Amino acid sequence: MSELYETENQQVIQNLKSGILPGEHGWRAKTEKGGYGIVQIAARNDLLPDNFSDWGLMDVYGIPVAHIALERGTLPVGFSDWEIRDRIGRTLAHLWAQKEPLPPDFNLWTLRDRCGFNVAETACIHRNLPDGIADWQDLIMRAGTPKNVVPPILPFPYSLDSLCPAPDLKRLPTIRSVSSGTVARDDFAINLGNFLDAFYLYKETKIREYMLREFPYDTPENWHVPFLGATAAVLARRFDLSVPPWSFESRCYFPDDSPYVANSTREFPRPSHDTPPEFKERNIFVSGYILYRI
Repeated sequence: MSELYETENQQVIQNLKSGILPGEHGWRAKTEKGGYGIVQIAARNDLLPDNFSDWGLMDVYGIPVAHIALERGTLPVGFSDWEIRDRIGRTLAHLWAQKEPLPPDFNLWTLRDRCGFNVAETACIHRNLPDGIADWQDLIMRAGTPKNVVPPILPFPYSLDSLCPAPDLKRLPTIRSVSSGTVARDDFAINLGNFLDAFYLYKETKIREYMLREFPYDTPENWHVPFLGATAAVLARRFDLSVPPWSFESRCYFPDDSPYVANSTREFPRPSHDTPPEFKERNIFVSGYILYRI
């Protein structure tokens, strides 16, 4: 965020602390220069009034106020608007189930996210047995019969021991396997999605570093290898892993005179304001959500 926008946001914070609420547009108002949502600034600084109720308002990144409050632990007692979704389809219930056990009175266990996971399945995967539920079998029953909504690398957990078994490394998707067999953008997107699903699922450092370790093969699209180099760097730094040395090879960088992904301007028509720095330094401009998974 530029110094100008930061100064503007600090003024908003000072006004809110002084009791000056948003004017004509109410909590839907945005800052004049930066365009940031005033309500999101308030939520991130614990300055929402006690009677605030418009929890579904989104910021420029598509994040609802309720999701920010959940992260900060400031949702009001008894909050139950579980179906509020962010731009990539995650409900408040799913995010809560990922962090900690849901409240005893929660009853929307079959509520599904955009990828088809219901809340009970999410609680199983993240090992958050809700209060008031006797055991994992009870939670599984609430999830209903899974219908191709659980990744094939994770059998549906019928017991705690089988919840997330050690993967077969020979079958585990890796950065190299993303490039292997890739001949078109659709192939690349599918392979990358399978890799990210597995990477976020298996949380052991040694497994994640194994998935990033081997350099990708060259592919027909000259932006694939730089993209995978940036991906490896982002994931390594985000999860405190060793950044693989191959990601700094010259072939993982676009030339300085190529500010966009070459021959791919339909996919990436202009620089994105939230492009991760690991992508920017390789002259690839993408959304900040590019590596997010449900």
